[in-house]
Amino acid sequence: MKFNREEKRQTEIVMIVGNGFNHFVKNYVNNNNYHAQIIDKLKKSSQTSYQDKIFEKWLIHLRNLLNNYCNLLEPISVKASNVKGEYFLSELDSFCDVIHDTNSIIMDSIEKLIAIKIATDMNGDDKFPSKPVYTVRSIFKLYENSKYQGFYEKIDAKLKEYKRNMKIFTTNYDNFVDNVFTLKEENPENVIHIHGMYKDKDSIICCSPKKKKKKAKNKIAELEKYLDSSKTIILFGIGLDSDPHIVEALNKQKEKQFIIINDDPSEFVHSKLLDLKNYRFLENNELYLLSTDVPFINESHQLDTIVDTPEKLYDRLTAQLNL
Repeated sequence: MKFNREEKRQTEIVMIVGNGFNHFVKNYVNNNNYHAQIIDKLKKSSQTSYQDKIFEKWLIHLRNLLNNYCNLLEPISVKASNVKGEYFLSELDSFCDVIHDTNSIIMDSIEKLIAIKIATDMNGDDKFPSKPVYTVRSIFKLYENSKYQGFYEKIDAKLKEYKRNMKIFTTNYDNFVDNVFTLKEENPENVIHIHGMYKDKDSIICCSPKKKKKKAKNKIAELEKYLDSSKTIILFGIGLDSDPHIVEALNKQKEKQFIIINDDPSEFVHSKLLDLKNYRFLENNELYLLSTDVPFINESHQLDTIVDTPEKLYDRLTAQLNL
């Protein structure tokens, strides 16, 4: 799946981020091998004389919140069902189709209640003296030349050397992505939340997969525009199984570089190659895999290093980008 490089370089890099990003952060902050490093980053970022136990509290709070965010849709089910989250909503939607005249009323009410629950659950972090978004931004600092630099600050500087821009689209409701992949702490211009944000419950899209395309119509149109002008597309921790509207946009892309960052990217690709008619982008583009959890043999028959820290993520990601 290799293609000749075009002489004309397109300017955009598009990254689509899913809940796997939160799992990446969760695994990092829970890894005892990096505990001292993370505490040091928090100390340097806060520029205070707090005792270590304060930073330990920040970290514990972040861990709890990440656990909540990573499993946000798990409660959406019934006790007798093994189907959860958006898949449960899909089955419920199909059931309500039988009651044709009331389907939209029933499902609209349920989806609004879920949006309120998501917004309520996620807004609980504001009561804590150190906001988790600040903590996440801090632990993504990279050490270089005896000082820490922001993760995206370094990426942005590298992209500017080659006159490139990165646009981020995410299916997550939280703003962790905004605080890691942008230079601005508030209202970043380069991050688009396809399914809305918890701070605005009216923007939250949580419904059966078949309804998402219509509900996220404007955001998907914007995604397609940037995908069409891209040379590199990064999929970071997004499963795509419940996002047919995003898959449809990806399937229109050909002869581009795809970087797939996943806990087990080999399994991700293999499972979708079994259904290639629905995941055509895997056949029509050049693929690079970065694993955040499971080691695998790469194309050169070497065992790939697991990307489990912001430092490794930066090094591997920038090394793979077609600049």
